[in-house]
Amino acid sequence: MGNVLVLLVASHACVMYLATKSRGLTPFSAFPDNYTLGLIACASALAAVAVGVLARGWVRERHHEVFLAFHVISMATLCPAVLWHATGAWKFCLSGVVLWLADHAIRFARACAFVSVRSAVTMGAGEVLRLSYAMDSGGKLCTKPNGRKPEPLLHGMGQHVYLNVPAISALEWHPFSISSAAEDGVTTHHIKSRGPATFTGRLHALCANAAAEGRIDKLMLNIDGPYGVPLEYERYEKIIFVAGGIGITNIHSSFKTLYVLAKAGLLPVTRVHLIWAAKVTIHESSKLLLHGSRACDELNHAFVAAR
Repeated sequence: MGNVLVLLVASHACVMYLATKSRGLTPFSAFPDNYTLGLIACASALAAVAVGVLARGWVRERHHEVFLAFHVISMATLCPAVLWHATGAWKFCLSGVVLWLADHAIRFARACAFVSVRSAVTMGAGEVLRLSYAMDSGGKLCTKPNGRKPEPLLHGMGQHVYLNVPAISALEWHPFSISSAAEDGVTTHHIKSRGPATFTGRLHALCANAAAEGRIDKLMLNIDGPYGVPLEYERYEKIIFVAGGIGITNIHSSFKTLYVLAKAGLLPVTRVHLIWAAKVTIHESSKLLLHGSRACDELNHAFVAAR
């Protein structure tokens, strides 16, 4: 959509330039009293740089705050400039602006919920961080003040949230899959470090320092979510999950939820297969296989009983 925006703005400017050039004029000389031409030209140029250059992946990942600041500023200047430049443009902008404002109002209200961090433990030779928390009313909006007790986030299997850590960046929001089931006592993420200079690497270091100083419960997090379409398991008789490495996180949530439903006799699915490929040491492999065999045996018994 960003590329389409830049293309449409450039096409509009080129057509206007060619139309006035055919009469021996320029857009500015053809409309000498229209001061909004300079305004829309500057706003469009800023939007072209913000969307066409700074929104590229190599800028977004390495300089996220620069990308976000220019992105917001460009949109905040382009919309008023368009409305000022073309008085009939409001009918084209109104629906998008209303949806954008409503979306951000809901996201802001969700992010205001207090998050209580329960644990932050590194696993797998320090590469994976297991982060657990509860939040006010499970993330529900419009709850009574006396009912806002820390609870696990209300979510479906396979969903994700956007995580913000003010101690790292007040502007960065990163998506992470939920690895716990909705029935668990806390909401859990398993986050793999992508390097010391990345957001995940800094999150690992921050949690390690907080745990060493005994203040992990003081760590401030903001949660926006959940997002994503939950698994529609009712539609299937048999399910096969395939995961690679840290991609097991959201599948783990679905697998565990199906296990809980099967134990309760509420699962219409007759068979579930989980295929997970991961690079681990021999020692870790033995522990995973032992744990996996017990879990699979229990799950198989539960499926047989439910069937």
